[in-house]
Formats: sequence, structure tokens, C-alpha cells
Amino acid sequence: MRREIEGLPADVREVVEEIAGNKTVGSSFLARRSLEAYRKLVFHDFKSGEELTEAAERVNTIISSLRPSMPLIARFSSEVIRRLRQLNLHIGYGIDDMKAALLNVCSSVERDYDRVVDKLVKMCLEELGGLSSVLTVSFSGTVLKFLESVGSVERVVVLESRPMREGVELAKLLCEKKKVILYVDAAMAYALKEAEAVIIGADAVYRGVGFVGKIGSLPLCMLAAETKKPTYILVDSWKITEETKELNLEEGAETEILDEEYLGKIHARNPYFELVPNNYVSYYITDSGVVKDI
Repeated sequence: MRREIEGLPADVREVVEEIAGNKTVGSSFLARRSLEAYRKLVFHDFKSGEELTEAAERVNTIISSLRPSMPLIARFSSEVIRRLRQLNLHIGYGIDDMKAALLNVCSSVERDYDRVVDKLVKMCLEELGGLSSVLTVSFSGTVLKFLESVGSVERVVVLESRPMREGVELAKLLCEKKKVILYVDAAMAYALKEAEAVIIGADAVYRGVGFVGKIGSLPLCMLAAETKKPTYILVDSWKITEETKELNLEEGAETEILDEEYLGKIHARNPYFELVPNNYVSYYITDSGVVKDI
């Protein structure tokens, strides 16, 4: 990636590197960050609207390939370019007008996605409003927004989510409003006993196949099914895709879980995401309704 981004302005490059390297936040946060890469372009000198458009197209090519396990990031980026193209801007379009158009397009993408997430949270409140305790894993912005909004849920059980422990960050954000209990991932059987249901924010859903979640999601869903605890997957329609042939689940560096002195002596695997088949899901809650399968 280094060679691909060398020609980008420094502040744009910084955003791209953040998206590529941030392992502790969910896909919706990083997708929104992708818009900042486009917004920062308008503060640089371009000779023409065509030159700015070419730069935006290059940013899209890079961002769309950064996080294959989080297709929402690519969706946000491609939406910017698609909407920009729909404006049918003519050759010679003024640079100032082009910059204004790019900013407006970024805002429209963000507004439309906010509406989708608001509908999803509303659906969650209607479906899960009677629960008093839930278990979740990792850090999902959608799950956080739901838990901050729901009054009935008094206890939230959180798995810390190794190796980056982003579940701890979720716990910190919720502890002022809820009773929060934090468990190490390997203790999920104990954690499940303290919750009525499991809720997980999906990074992607592949129709007819299943959802992609943070590592640990699969054994958690399997255990919930075995113990008759319902599992609800929260996913907005922008994360649902038909494509499965290019499923590419990210892995982290060996050094995140193994001291450097043992590299080469021990082969370490550090998968970040995994695919959970539909048969381990009780219900998907989406912005358009509650379904058993997608």
C-alpha cells in the first residue's frame, strides 16, 4: 500500500493509513473516516475540476481495497464517486464548484447512512426493548448506539476481544449508564450465563451464507445455540452483499500475540474476523425489518 499512497497529499495519506491500521473500532466509524480523505482534498491546489476528480478516483481505488473484511468502507467510498459521476459534470467544470460538489456529496452519503442506522436502532428498540441483560463481543458502533438508547437493558456483559481488546473500550463507554461486566474471551461460557441474549454487530452479511464478525463470534453463537440463548445480529442494509467469492478475512501481525524473539520458531496465526453461518443466528435485525435469514 505504501507505494500506492505516496502521491497523495500528506493529510489525505494520514487518513488512509488510519483506516488501514486501526484495529480497535468498527466498520461504521472507519467508513465515516473515509469521507474525511475526500474532504481534505478540497484544501489542496488542483488546476482543474478534472484533476480533482482524478485525485478522488485514486483515493477511491486505494480505500476500496484497504479492509476486505469491512465492505462498508468500500461502500462509502464508492458512493462518493458514484454520486459525483451522477452530477454529469462537464469538461471544464470550475475547480471551486467541483470542490463544493465533492463536499456536498460526502455530506449526502453521511446523512443517508445516518438515516439507515437510525431506522436500525429503532427496529432494535422495538424488538429487544424487553431485555434486561445482553452479551456482546468486540466494538460495534451500532450496538453501542442501541445500548445507549435502550432503557430496559440494565446489565451488559462484554467479551474483551483479543488481541486489541476493543471490547474494553466499549465497556468504558457504557459503564456510566449500565452495569457492565467484562470477561476474557475464553470465559464466554461463564459470560453467557449472565445474559438473556447475545447481540453482535456484523461487519458484513453475505446473502444465503452468514455474517462476518470479530473473531470469537462463531464459538459464541454456537454456544448460545447449544444453551438455547437467542442470538441477534444487528446489521444495516449497506453491509449486506451478494458477493462471496472474494471473501477475504483479515489477519493481524504475529507480533500482536507473540514476542519477536520467537518469530520463526513459532508460527502464530492472528485472525481478526470469521464467518458465522446463518444456522447459528436466531434473527437478523436490519433497518427494514427482522428476519431469520438474509
